[in-house]
Amino acid sequence: TYDGAAAGAGEDAIFARWTPPPASGAVGRIALAWPAVAAGGVMVWARVLDPDGRPVSGAPVALDVGAVRAEGITGGDGWFHALFPVEGVQVVRARSGDRRSAGILAPGDPGLGNPGGALLEVREIVRIRVGHVTGILLTVDPPVLRAGPGAYAIVSIQLSDRAGRPVSDAEPVLEASAGRIGAPSARPGGEWVAEWYPDGVNEAAQVEVAATVEDVRTSTRLEVAPRSLSPSVMPFFGVLSNLGAVNAVFLGLDVDLRFRAGWLGDTLSARVTAGSYGWTDDAETGLGSALSARSLVFPVGVAGVLRRDFGRFGGEGGLGLAAALHRVEARIGPSVVSSGTELLAGPYGLLALTRRAGIGEVALTVRGTFLPGLSGDVGWSGNLGGVSGDLGYRLLF
Repeated sequence: TYDGAAAGAGEDAIFARWTPPPASGAVGRIALAWPAVAAGGVMVWARVLDPDGRPVSGAPVALDVGAVRAEGITGGDGWFHALFPVEGVQVVRARSGDRRSAGILAPGDPGLGNPGGALLEVREIVRIRVGHVTGILLTVDPPVLRAGPGAYAIVSIQLSDRAGRPVSDAEPVLEASAGRIGAPSARPGGEWVAEWYPDGVNEAAQVEVAATVEDVRTSTRLEVAPRSLSPSVMPFFGVLSNLGAVNAVFLGLDVDLRFRAGWLGDTLSARVTAGSYGWTDDAETGLGSALSARSLVFPVGVAGVLRRDFGRFGGEGGLGLAAALHRVEARIGPSVVSSGTELLAGPYGLLALTRRAGIGEVALTVRGTFLPGLSGDVGWSGNLGGVSGDLGYRLLF
């Protein structure tokens, strides 16, 4: 029984060899053999056989090529061999007991007999064809594609039969639930490759890519999201409070610089936020005029922001640092009685929910800053930042 499961498609060869059982009787004859003769030297073989043609083991043999002699004992298959130099035409002589044999060799001689081989040998060619396709391995690279000019994904298909051998003579039929997929091209080892191109993409979506061969079908999913502008800009407005004296309208601007390298894709960005807010607090002095303390804060924050899209919606979260310039003036009536400026610094974080709208998105953002301030003659101590909620519109495409 021939098991071709371990063989690849193409051809294999089956050999049948017969060697007579060894003998230990009288020497009947000596067979000479050698391969093609190359310049410099040749291996000469002598086989000792009994009168019935069976190999004789343990028989003494003397081989002479020209003036060079080699002596030895035959092995279990009746063969003895030795290496000889070849200088011009040489006479080969072999002797075992009272039996002798001779031949002539020369440089370029194509060889004689079957040195060291079996007495009978048959070779049969077997043509191997792999079985039907039973397995399809389908992959898409990258698994998340940011659609934009020139963007495409590589679809790879590996076909195999029941024994796991690659199948290269069956072409898969490819389908995609959206976008355009090209015709597959064959590669060695049963692999096929095609390219998938997105149509206009305005929101994150999942595309099903399927491959079919005969009655075998498999599919995988490719996540597609719009590629955002970099940098992208979002003006926003909202309110800020530290749950104390600081309660103000907060106006600002976000600028995003997106990273587009390796596994990061468009999911990570550096966000720079600049804004301003202010408030006024009055206190009675008992002098007839109230003391009015007015503060203006100009914060600038830098944060690393991670983003995830879900259809038309997206979620963001980020952490970073903020610095702010705090300007305070104390007035009694129209007169400035004290003023000062201080630099504040502290941590900054944000969470945002976004929704696609037109060529951009609306973003609802909650921000938090901790900006500790130390008052001078007039001012505030404690956190001059706080928690803010704001609404903005970011241009994306």
